Amino acid sequence: MGRVVLVTGVSRYLGGRLAALLAADPGIDRVIGVDVVSPTGFSGGKSLEGVDFVRADIRSPVIAKVLAEAEVDTVVHMGVLATPRQAGGRSAMKEINVIGTMQLLAACQKTPSINSFIVKSTASVYGCGPKDPAMFTEDTEPRHTPTSGWAKDSVEVEGYVRSYARRRPDVCVTTLRFANFIGPVVRTPMTSYYALPVIPTVLGFDARLQFVHEDDGLEALQHAVHVRKPGTFNVAGDGVITLSQSIRRMGKTQVSVPQFMFSTIGRNLSRTGVVDFSPEQIRFMTYGRVLDTSAYSETFGSRLRHDTPGAFADFAGRDESALSEVPMPDDSLSPSRAARLVGNTGPQPSEVIRDDQVVDDRDLGQFIADRRAGNYQVDDFGFDPELTDKVLMQALRPLYRKWFRVETSGLENVPDVGGALVVGNHSGTIALDGLMTQVALLDDHPARRHLRMLAANLVFETPFVGELARKAGHTLACSPDAERLLTSGEIVGVWPEGFKGTGKPFSERYKLQRFGRGGFVTAALRTRTPIIPTAVIGAEETYPMIGNAKGLARLLGFPYFPITPTFPWLGPLGLVPLPSKWMIHFCDPIPTDDYPENAADDPMLVFNLTDQVRETIQTTIYDLLVRRSSVFG
Repeated sequence: MGRVVLVTGVSRYLGGRLAALLAADPGIDRVIGVDVVSPTGFSGGKSLEGVDFVRADIRSPVIAKVLAEAEVDTVVHMGVLATPRQAGGRSAMKEINVIGTMQLLAACQKTPSINSFIVKSTASVYGCGPKDPAMFTEDTEPRHTPTSGWAKDSVEVEGYVRSYARRRPDVCVTTLRFANFIGPVVRTPMTSYYALPVIPTVLGFDARLQFVHEDDGLEALQHAVHVRKPGTFNVAGDGVITLSQSIRRMGKTQVSVPQFMFSTIGRNLSRTGVVDFSPEQIRFMTYGRVLDTSAYSETFGSRLRHDTPGAFADFAGRDESALSEVPMPDDSLSPSRAARLVGNTGPQPSEVIRDDQVVDDRDLGQFIADRRAGNYQVDDFGFDPELTDKVLMQALRPLYRKWFRVETSGLENVPDVGGALVVGNHSGTIALDGLMTQVALLDDHPARRHLRMLAANLVFETPFVGELARKAGHTLACSPDAERLLTSGEIVGVWPEGFKGTGKPFSERYKLQRFGRGGFVTAALRTRTPIIPTAVIGAEETYPMIGNAKGLARLLGFPYFPITPTFPWLGPLGLVPLPSKWMIHFCDPIPTDDYPENAADDPMLVFNLTDQVRETIQTTIYDLLVRRSSVFG
């Protein structure tokens, strides 16, 4: 008996196309398609030639009989619905998704011929929010577990699939977590969203998106049928495209509204049936989600043909009339990564523009035109080097050169290439010290290196602030993000004092606070990159903090609410920093490549290195204070 594959959910587009692809595969002898509704065709009305269709509900005992009589060896579960409208309501949707999967697995449990079970899942199981790492691996523990809709159903479905894998260790169980499917024909909640004449977005946020071209997703499923590899794998096209970028590349009009209004609009659109917006989908449109797909590439030995921008380009140029011939399918709501638009690479990251350089009008005009068209690049973390060089750093350079008159020293201690961890003291009420260090490395270092700073959760929870931070190359202060950047050869900046440093009173200026538990040392040891202690003076005097309105801070959700000699007494004018004299010194690097590979697991070693870095910075601060002639000199 040859290969016999059973595919559920064949009345919908992706299930039907997969069944047809498998039926045309010479390595497969028979394909059985199962659904409660007869397949109406796919991709322009083609029939499911070569597929034996069985009208059956996977919740009924009939499915066990089909599996046994046909001696099915492989099951591909495509029968999970994405929207309540497809099922006739949320209750019916949960019944089909969760109970249906339970009954299907129970039938498979009793069928000895089955040796492979593949489930099409979704990256929505990770949830999404401001506290998430920049990229999800298969082992990432969700911080924002889905609580509603298809994402919640998929979490339960995966739980039952894992239980089945434990009960049947002889079966190769493969779970593929797909990013959003997109392409010329497939229809999903995301494609319906892009079909709106005016596209609403959340004010102050620009989600990073990731897509899977419909052809690539089907090929990945077909590949999994042949290359049997157990486990859970993320599947997405390389590269990231931001929500605003995608709307501009569609040539659509974007309207940004506050988050509470976006939720209201989403609920109203869901009621009309135009677009399905679950609460989880709304969170995704606010924060986005990006997948690490290295496990899939390494295990299956293949990559998707389309990257994320390329998949979106194919979707944006589709024939809209083709959609009328295709029934609504069951597809993924998820996320993103970084690359270039297929057929149009857009502008390359520019050279750094100094404050004494004049931007050519033609260059400026082209820059604006490319922005309006969405023809620019961001990396997996959302870093936009061109915007950073031409806009964000240009805004900071007057502060750096004219207002604070920053003097830098020890730049030779920062490597021209390769990863390094810059560890600095933190102070000044508002964290200008990190930004000034970023300008110093970009403008004054001979290799013009971008500093990728680690920032607190609060930064990415705050509208506008979080998006500007991501576009400037910053990311969440967590070990996975730090290690990923260091491994890729970036200069990473960390300020271990955190809010304890920026929020300390002026009476404790230049006295370092506790450096946490040494997470930055662990990251350096694991990536075998040098640690560069960095001392900054001058920031303490920009906003001398003489008081802290703790009650108001708790009300606003801030770690502190500063009272300075000028704020809040002078209103907005109180936000103007005092023109103190700044000095930044990069100390001798502390190498970590001589330690054994498991050094990061030695708590005493981590503690000693953390204390060494702290003492080096404190000593250097005292030396710099002696060298500085006066606070405002």
